[in-house]
Amino acid sequence: MGSSTRLKDIAENLNLSIGTVQRALNNKGGYSPETQMKILEEAKRLDYTANVAASALRRPPINIAVVLPKPEGTDKYFFQYVWKGIENACQDLSIYNINLSRHYCELKSEESISEFEKILNGEYGKVNGVITNAMSNPKILAVLKEISDKGIPTFRMNATTQLYQFKNGFSSSSNMYVGQLCADIFSAILREKEGQLLLLGGYRESDRQSERINNFQRAMMKSCPGILMNEIHIFNDIPRLKRAIEEYLKKFDNLLGIYAVSARETLSMCEIVKSLGLSGKIVTVGIDVFPELLPFFEDGTLTSSIYQYPVQQGYMAVKAMVSDMTQTNFQYANLRFPATAVFKSNAEAFTQMNDIVYSM
Repeated sequence: MGSSTRLKDIAENLNLSIGTVQRALNNKGGYSPETQMKILEEAKRLDYTANVAASALRRPPINIAVVLPKPEGTDKYFFQYVWKGIENACQDLSIYNINLSRHYCELKSEESISEFEKILNGEYGKVNGVITNAMSNPKILAVLKEISDKGIPTFRMNATTQLYQFKNGFSSSSNMYVGQLCADIFSAILREKEGQLLLLGGYRESDRQSERINNFQRAMMKSCPGILMNEIHIFNDIPRLKRAIEEYLKKFDNLLGIYAVSARETLSMCEIVKSLGLSGKIVTVGIDVFPELLPFFEDGTLTSSIYQYPVQQGYMAVKAMVSDMTQTNFQYANLRFPATAVFKSNAEAFTQMNDIVYSM
């Protein structure tokens, strides 16, 4: 087949991903010696010549700046998997000579504004693309718009349905209908009951978390008008948050359930509910799926939680950047992942999804 042979031909013949074939042909790791030998033998059989690879390696490096929280503390439950998706994509697309610069900072802080300004002003050298989380801070949006106006594409993950659009902008989201889906879970279980719910409303200035709360409340008022909803916002003080949850559970004997809109609140909710012996006695719905939640699914403490596709969002962010810069096909500027409810029966499967290496 010679020069007409494509990586896709080798991948399909061996039932492997194109990313694995790329890595094996370029000695980038991430495969077994046996797999690499099979790939090399198939490439030789097809008389494959790596003209595409040679062309890609002759291109200037693709410099991608990623501005996200460091995956530690309460930020680890979501962002460790976002970072994993980003790193997986860089490995799969290593043929394109990607240089990834990591800028760890809290996205609501002045530090994050400073990082974006440094990128804009060229203090980190040439940057071909920026990946970050979707934010509503006007100062950050203004700097991101300036970056975009300079022709540098931006990818914002975890966006709301009302995302402010940029020129040269990409986004991904798993937030559509999250509030409504969680309300469906509560209303299906509680039906005609009367009582109260506690809503752990996250960071008050977050459009994303506000959207989840507002949509939930609207749906619940229609389906369960006899249920009173109490909303609290204690996002950055975990000990205080836990005390507040405990006080509500002890004070109101008609508390039917708790809805949490963030990973840290979900875990805190589970810990307090279990400590008070209320596992399986009230409805609890949260956000994110990670190994620390599995025991709470198993013993009935956690009724359900919403999967946010963190690895997939990180992976697709890099893929979008590379596709845009190399003018290869990328179908969607704004990716939407469906809101997905996870229960005891499928919780372990979704935690395992975070460990899958996604390839092109």
